[in-house]
Amino acid sequence: MRRDRVQVRVDLFQAQMPAAARAYMEWAAKDGGNWAEASQTCSDATDGDQIGRRAVRVVDMFCTYTYECCIEAEDTNLLSSFIRQGLLPCAPSQPSVAITIRTMEAYRTMFMRSPHFTIQPFVKALCDIHGIPFRSYLTQQFSICFDLFFAILADVRALVEQKLERHSETWRLQNACPCCTYRLEGEKELNYSMLFTMDGNDSLKRIARRNAGEQGQLGASKERLDSREGGGGYFLSREEVDEWSKGMLEEILAASDEGTGGNEVNPCADRWKNMMQEMVARMWGIFDETGVFLSLCRHGFVLLACDMVRSGELAKYPLAMVSRLLDVLGKNLGGAYDIGCKFQSTLNKSTIGEKARRLGFKTLVGLFHGHAHNRRCQLKNLLTYVESVGLEDLEGCERFFSRSNALAPAVRHASIFHRRQAISEFCRHLDAFDTLQSLSDFLCNNYYQALDILDGESAWISSMRSFVGKHEADAEELRKLCEDWRKEEQEYLEGLTKTPEVETLQMEYLKTLRRLVKTQENLNLARDMFVNETPDTILNYGTNTANTNAREAQRRHLWELHQLALEDTQVLEKRLEIRERWIPSSVEWKDAEKLVDNMEYQQALDRLEGLIVSRLFELKGMNKAGQGYKLRQHVGKALKSRSHAIQNAVDRYNKAAVKRGRPELDFQTVVDYTFLAEFDLLREGRKDIRDQAWAVPAARNLMDQYYKIERAREEKERLDIEIQRLVTWMQDEEAYLLAKEREVTDPALSYQIQRYRARRTRFNNIHFKKLAKLLKQDGCTATFVAGVGTLSLWRQGSKMAEGTEQEDEEELVEEDIQEEEQVTSTYDDLVLIEGLAALGS
Repeated sequence: MRRDRVQVRVDLFQAQMPAAARAYMEWAAKDGGNWAEASQTCSDATDGDQIGRRAVRVVDMFCTYTYECCIEAEDTNLLSSFIRQGLLPCAPSQPSVAITIRTMEAYRTMFMRSPHFTIQPFVKALCDIHGIPFRSYLTQQFSICFDLFFAILADVRALVEQKLERHSETWRLQNACPCCTYRLEGEKELNYSMLFTMDGNDSLKRIARRNAGEQGQLGASKERLDSREGGGGYFLSREEVDEWSKGMLEEILAASDEGTGGNEVNPCADRWKNMMQEMVARMWGIFDETGVFLSLCRHGFVLLACDMVRSGELAKYPLAMVSRLLDVLGKNLGGAYDIGCKFQSTLNKSTIGEKARRLGFKTLVGLFHGHAHNRRCQLKNLLTYVESVGLEDLEGCERFFSRSNALAPAVRHASIFHRRQAISEFCRHLDAFDTLQSLSDFLCNNYYQALDILDGESAWISSMRSFVGKHEADAEELRKLCEDWRKEEQEYLEGLTKTPEVETLQMEYLKTLRRLVKTQENLNLARDMFVNETPDTILNYGTNTANTNAREAQRRHLWELHQLALEDTQVLEKRLEIRERWIPSSVEWKDAEKLVDNMEYQQALDRLEGLIVSRLFELKGMNKAGQGYKLRQHVGKALKSRSHAIQNAVDRYNKAAVKRGRPELDFQTVVDYTFLAEFDLLREGRKDIRDQAWAVPAARNLMDQYYKIERAREEKERLDIEIQRLVTWMQDEEAYLLAKEREVTDPALSYQIQRYRARRTRFNNIHFKKLAKLLKQDGCTATFVAGVGTLSLWRQGSKMAEGTEQEDEEELVEEDIQEEEQVTSTYDDLVLIEGLAALGS
């Protein structure tokens, strides 16, 4: 059967994989895994050890040649014999072509570094080098070998993790980031044990393979059978995610929409919901996976991912992700999401709501997306005003997506397995090489930023004293004043969110009175049509029956409308206890007119603000790297039409503003708005805020400076802990891996542990040098004194085994520093760094 041929090939390869993994380890360990050497020849083996030969065409990086692969007695299958000679066959039995492992490793590394560089252009490049014409089947052969290579690496990785006791399903997540998860004994407990961000992205879509449908209907799936998953430990299964969409999710969302009081009313979610529905409406037909939803720690390490299947960012994706993170990582997590304000209420009403509250989980809003929320939401959820988050913007997903978007060409037409494999391997490579390498940059840059902000605290105190006119006020009094300003602003904006019922009824009563007056005028005109008849028109009346019937029907309809308006008026008069009906000259009528004008003003402002929100997101899309020409043109046209809509909305706003005596806005001022909080101060409440300090731009700037200083203080405190965690982890990790490497008696496995250790510790020198430079900075309170972590016993045991007695950090300052064997590696200036740490202590 043609459809299951992939599965048949996978099964045949899978039966040979244990021996293939073993053969790969032995091949890699031979001569230190010298990639520069060509594959071994049959002459390397004695004739007595050979039980057969297989002639194949070998594809290497710079040449192709015919080669007779030796099948030796120790080989349990054909695949292991090829692997042992550095070759990857393109078929599980009777292969005619093999590709060298070093060629495959070269391409794997290139692809991880530049996902744009897919298999086809690489195969075409090989054809150019080898001087042969390109054929499409060559790509298929290379793809089979590529999958086989990944499978072998996965099996080898599993063997290494088994030996290192890192093979549990939760180990990777529990140890995803050294600074977040490697906690030390006696360290200060942070309010948020880990900060992470989660978001969805639609770039990594996959077109579903279907047969041609009839009459606009989707055809049946023609996906080839393939039991491989390819998640690599990063992906949640579809079944785990779908548990949140079976029957109860609709109830959760309905309950969330109803709310439980003023605290959970959310004015921001519709801005994303509307765009999401418009975006995904056209996806479900041709795409199976419509994107990927993932979470990252604040340092950029990937925690979890899941497929978005024929949908946009549904609530089930963050719910499933938070549920897993709570189960594995425990208490006091802080997670940012675009619509975190809305998601918090959804989470509270879900089945894990009680667990989330018990474990102290808090939903946050990323700093960039937070500025698209209204001001009332910002005062509660914007990271600037949230305690204990430091200077973190929690927008790491956007930075990740800017890089993962390069994967889009490789996964758009891939199979389910190949798409997941590409994404998970990209995440693994990014974590191990880019994110880990830049970890010290993250820590140092944030520390420098925090110190720079804290240096401005004295200038802020002087400015605050001048503004409030209290030149003797202490810093604590000024801080309390800023907190009071924020509370006053929040109370004012809370008052704008819900119009008092009596005012609503008064506005409705005024509208009903206007309708009553209008229907009475129309009815009087219809009656006058009969009262003012002359003998000439009466003759016409008698001869034009159809016209008369139409007029009588019109009069009857007007009378019915008048009666309805009268009944509505009487009902409202009863509810408002109005004894005497209002007339246009009455004071009550004029007061109600002001309320109606204010409502129209607020509606015009809402319309204008909504258009600006859309414009901000379209501008973001216009400047996104990797956008195609057609998409840029489409977004450009949308921006052009949006500009016309904004101009019309500005005109409508100005008409309403004139009635309220408010200043008019011009088009350029509006389109320059980048922080939507500026709109909220245009709103009118039931009290004048012009004399309030928090409404003055200068005071608002001072208040924001205060919160930046507070966040910088928190960031510095968190970084002190994270730096010590990193220093301890680097030493403990290398000591542990070195001990395990020596403990293993199998040379092939020991060599793989050595390579694993090299990957995990290759950036230690870089980290130590950058952190040493930071320690010299004035105001830095970080330390290089290693703490005690879960692996510290291995570090201490290794020192005893080596017979080295390292001195304490304080003794290094007083005594001469002598070179000694360092278990944690031969860092160029580690001793100097530890001396600096002692000076700092």
